[in-house]
Amino acid sequence: VGLPSSRSGFIAAVNSSDLHTATAQGLMKSEVVDAEVRRKAKGVNFLKAYGGGAKKLAERLKISQDEAKKWLLQWDMTYPRVPAYKMGQQKKWKSDNITGLYGRKKRFPPVFDRETESSVKHICLMFISVLHLNGHF
Repeated sequence: VGLPSSRSGFIAAVNSSDLHTATAQGLMKSEVVDAEVRRKAKGVNFLKAYGGGAKKLAERLKISQDEAKKWLLQWDMTYPRVPAYKMGQQKKWKSDNITGLYGRKKRFPPVFDRETESSVKHICLMFISVLHLNGHF
């Protein structure tokens, strides 16, 4: 897959396991981000992986709920296939028709144990990387 040179920083950040810097770069549409923007992007990443809304994000980042809503909206607009994937998985969970990475049947809502937590992190990193490599953002 050929990648535009402007996206090379994203791939390098993902490959270096700094998902939060890569997310911040995607959200800001810039290769250069400061520590504060990275911190906010990290907060959004964890919120997206583990659940919550603008109120929880605002509390964790010590920002207004309006700013938190803007960060969440920007994340969804930057990575639109991730929320779509999540909704699809929730439908499968509700129908009791989903298995985890290791083939175990999952129930809705899933119980967050070490295996599931690891799976969530892996899935988020994998999907953002795959979607980016395929030119979806």
